[in-house]
Amino acid sequence: MTDAARPPEELRRALFLKAAAAHPVVGEESRAAVLVEAARELACEPARLDEGLYADLPENQRLAAFETLSPTELLDLYNLAQAQALLYRCVEMRLWVEPQGAEGYRELFGAVKDYRLIHTVRGNPRAGYEIRLDGPASIFQRSQKYGVQMAVFLPALLLCEGWRMRAEIQNQRRGRPAYFELSSAQTLLRSHYASVGGYENPVVEKLAAGWHRGGGDWTLERSREVIDLGDTAFIPDFVLRHPTGARVHLEVLGFWTPERLRGRLKEFAHAGLTDFILAAWEDLRGSREPLADVPPNVITFRTSLDPAVVALKAGELTGAV
Repeated sequence: MTDAARPPEELRRALFLKAAAAHPVVGEESRAAVLVEAARELACEPARLDEGLYADLPENQRLAAFETLSPTELLDLYNLAQAQALLYRCVEMRLWVEPQGAEGYRELFGAVKDYRLIHTVRGNPRAGYEIRLDGPASIFQRSQKYGVQMAVFLPALLLCEGWRMRAEIQNQRRGRPAYFELSSAQTLLRSHYASVGGYENPVVEKLAAGWHRGGGDWTLERSREVIDLGDTAFIPDFVLRHPTGARVHLEVLGFWTPERLRGRLKEFAHAGLTDFILAAWEDLRGSREPLADVPPNVITFRTSLDPAVVALKAGELTGAV
């Protein structure tokens, strides 16, 4: 917390104005006189003003309260942190998901998407799915940022049902990889997350909040579907609907690479699905490879996803205007 008589910026403003008026301020006696004048104006003690001048800096923040942990909770957090640390050197993670209801699939796939992990899905709802996740050690660019995402994904995964995991870990000392295996049946690692869902995606939230300003005749709805593409799956974030009956699925990609994007588009083509949009955020591009030609079903953006651009793309794909 910030412990100060007034907001520190107010204290600094008042003191600096008094100091400018009394220039030059030389020696402790002159400084003390300026402090007294500024403190009188702010109706606080000079000592409190002096103490609070830079109380808003991180190194001056004071611990006011904290949530106590039992020895068992502390040990659980420590053990989970050890497992998370492994994922900073992860090359690849594979998840085998047991056959289950659509809601179970949606929850697990949703966790993968919430943490913006680059993924490839194989399988179908009847036989289950295999999900391949790139690890930070396999990505040329932004590996540290991506490593954090993979580590914070693990507690969310622990809340899901019906999965088995095998992570390949880079081992520079031995020169050969190590493997970390886990399943939803284990009881040694416990998640401290309240729910599977990750933090809110600002791009997704901003698009939904501002849709009415540029979406035209298209409506935007949150999608709850897991769309079977034959030997893979599609988990869109939204579905766009038009009064003509046209419908377009929209997914806002997490971390991505041009190579993975091209592979994903081939999966849609193989399944014969054409009414979809993939929105790729340039800030999350995981390689230095440029995207030379933007495919018809893809939108790239720098800071925010413009509803008008999305609606225009949906109209181009379906002919609905």
